[in-house]
Amino acid sequence: MKFSFNRRNFLKSLATIPCAIVAYFVYEKLTEDDGVIRTIGAPQLPPAKPIGFKQDENRLCFHALGDTGLASDRREAVIQQMLRQAESVMPDLMFLVGDNFYDAGVESVDDPKWETDFEIPFAARFNRPFYACLGNHDYFGNAQAQVDYSRLNPQWNMPARYYTFVKSIDENTSVEFFVLDTDPIEEGNDSTRAQIQWLRGKLARSRADWKIVIGHHPLFTGGEHGCSRRNYRQLVPLFDEFQIDLYICGHDHDLQLHDTGRGWLHLVSGSGSKLRSVRWVETTLFAEAASGFARIAVTPERLAIEIFATDGLRFSHETRIKRQLAVAGASGMG
Repeated sequence: MKFSFNRRNFLKSLATIPCAIVAYFVYEKLTEDDGVIRTIGAPQLPPAKPIGFKQDENRLCFHALGDTGLASDRREAVIQQMLRQAESVMPDLMFLVGDNFYDAGVESVDDPKWETDFEIPFAARFNRPFYACLGNHDYFGNAQAQVDYSRLNPQWNMPARYYTFVKSIDENTSVEFFVLDTDPIEEGNDSTRAQIQWLRGKLARSRADWKIVIGHHPLFTGGEHGCSRRNYRQLVPLFDEFQIDLYICGHDHDLQLHDTGRGWLHLVSGSGSKLRSVRWVETTLFAEAASGFARIAVTPERLAIEIFATDGLRFSHETRIKRQLAVAGASGMG
């Protein structure tokens, strides 16, 4: 008998097994003795092409970046690139995907870090709403202060530790965002069950054409942290069942896009102020140890992702909506 082993299909079958087991097959420690930051195992890619849009095309556009909480030359270079790109395509909103304040969050709504790490570098430069989630470093401080600050500054949006909201693309098409609090899940906190039940209910009731989930911890990654095993076990089955389109996270200080092989994409945008090595793995579409951010645009027909390093566009990818009619029929939508 001939034994055939397909690693992609094998990994796909492990949705309910802790990610640490999956990581055994795809993850190797990236730390080098000389401390050099590297992109490991990358193939030669053709130059990235900008995603084109018609001038009158309806779309929702946003920037996503994470781990921005350190005032550094790297962060300033990322912001300058964001400003350059906003000159041609103005984002409708921004996402900060956790570790908003290093190394230990904020102490209160009056902490000076609000000015140095949000108001001056971000809010003053982009007249747009910012939606944020909590990262592990935010929990080293007063996490609730980041929720409470929403009442003081209308540009900062974190109405709860996990929340959802809907944005319309046109009168017939909407995007629903599900913003999670992944650190308690990863820590095995008692609040995990309530959050997972909340997410299941929200996903089940969603009538949005596009579903995008935001969290801090990666579920698929070639970065130094490895995949978040408890979040993987809790979230991947829900993402599969309710057919989300995209999960966006940080935590690993690099830029990555993964085809999970499960019908949804996985974006890591965690190099907003720090940088570490990254390795290409089985699911990788793109990975680079570079400071930068991602721009996502959603139209009624397609979702486009562009990944920018500080010196410009590095990778672009788009996917067409495949199940709008099927979902509409199943959910009773006309």
